[in-house]
Amino acid sequence: MIETAAPFPAGTVGYITAGTARYFQFFDSLEATQVPKGTVLRRALGCNPAKNSNMLVQQMLGDWLWLQGDDHRWQPDLLIRLLSHNVDAVVPLVARWGPPFHPVIYKEFDPKAGKTLVYTWNEIQVLRDAGQTLVPVAAAGSAGLLVRRHVLEALVAHHGDPIFRVGGTGPDEIAEDLCMTAAIAALGFDMLCDLTAFMGHTTSATVEPVVLPDGRLAITADIHGGRLLAYTTERSH
Repeated sequence: MIETAAPFPAGTVGYITAGTARYFQFFDSLEATQVPKGTVLRRALGCNPAKNSNMLVQQMLGDWLWLQGDDHRWQPDLLIRLLSHNVDAVVPLVARWGPPFHPVIYKEFDPKAGKTLVYTWNEIQVLRDAGQTLVPVAAAGSAGLLVRRHVLEALVAHHGDPIFRVGGTGPDEIAEDLCMTAAIAALGFDMLCDLTAFMGHTTSATVEPVVLPDGRLAITADIHGGRLLAYTTERSH
């Protein structure tokens, strides 16, 4: 990380990871990230993302925590841009890593009532065209989540410790980040997404030649069971 003279208080950049590092793009981004002076880096190691996230909350220093997983990449000024909003909690715009690549932000999030509705990319385009930068969300993924200390303290005071919990969307689901951000919104804090701040979601893909029904060669990319047509040839006759 690179310290800058940005006029913001110091905080903690924290990331969760399993036993081995996954993607160099993440570490390249982390190394180049611009941070306020005095900001510290913390890592939570293990296969349980909820427990890892709680470890980062316990270890954080300073005014804010910026949460990351080791499967993302971003521009060096992303954290500074998020800090500049001076809000309770904000996330960048992130896509899911598998087709159909929905945004990881929700307009409605009430899994007990069966109401979970994500923003669509078309809706986001309309908001951007109208000049809107920040939009309220009912829940979001924790990738790039910037949350202030007073919000975390309020969550503990209201819901108890730990604040990242599993099973909120189903007995065999994790969704610790969605439920935690939903709790932020439910307590009346700003829970926002910056529609101009982007973060990449890194994943593995299998690229394979195939033959289409009309005889043309094509290249497909298989991403977590979703096959995308990446390239097609032109027939010679």
